[in-house]
Amino acid sequence: GAAGGGALAAAFARLLARVPPEQALAAADAPSALGYEDINSAGSFKLAADGRRVAIAYSPGERMQIGVPYAKLQAFCTPGSRGWGVRASVPVARGTVVVEVRGRMLSDAEYAEVSDTSYIVSYDDATLALKRAAGENELFFDLREQGNVMRLINDCMEAPNLQLVYHPQPDLSQNPPVLPRRAYLVAKHDIPPMVELTWNYGPHYERPWLDAQAGVSHAREGAPPKSRRRSRPSPGKAPAAAVSVRGDSRE
Repeated sequence: GAAGGGALAAAFARLLARVPPEQALAAADAPSALGYEDINSAGSFKLAADGRRVAIAYSPGERMQIGVPYAKLQAFCTPGSRGWGVRASVPVARGTVVVEVRGRMLSDAEYAEVSDTSYIVSYDDATLALKRAAGENELFFDLREQGNVMRLINDCMEAPNLQLVYHPQPDLSQNPPVLPRRAYLVAKHDIPPMVELTWNYGPHYERPWLDAQAGVSHAREGAPPKSRRRSRPSPGKAPAAAVSVRGDSRE
């Protein structure tokens, strides 16, 4: 009722008051403050041989409807040592598409020249194999210098509230086969306003802070830390599970 709505509004106001305004940046203001170029409006691109940017063209069927206005996303200083994070100033319902992954697209050869993959988003192993077999070269999203506020969304292995979704779904019965060409972050459950948005960067992503934490913990216990092994070089951030999307029949 009205009383319940008033209590909810008051709770949201208290939540907003916990973070000083000067510690939050609108999505449009974050690039100049944090040192990257926002291409959310222009979209992803690749570089031609002469260095020109070539916009990636998509068909209408390769588009997902984003349900959170970009202006409603904020970068903010997270507590502790996590640095900058992202939150929405509006409620986000389960299955809502929050933001698209946008950046410079890299081929295998271009990716091989990247020394720091911490701002690279990849397709999962199975999708990469399909795209390589089809002769596609747009395999990695490079958000190091160009991107959008999505590049600031933090990792969470335990309970992320967003899920990486590739679009469109693969359809190998078509000729040529339909393969994913875009990536989006979708809400796994309802998310209240001003709650930090997170997603799982995937099993291949380097997490040196976990090694450091494990080293401290084992040092206290008098035991050596266990080393983490990867079966292959890290492809950047690339979890592989699926989530249902509002207005979309996929599971």
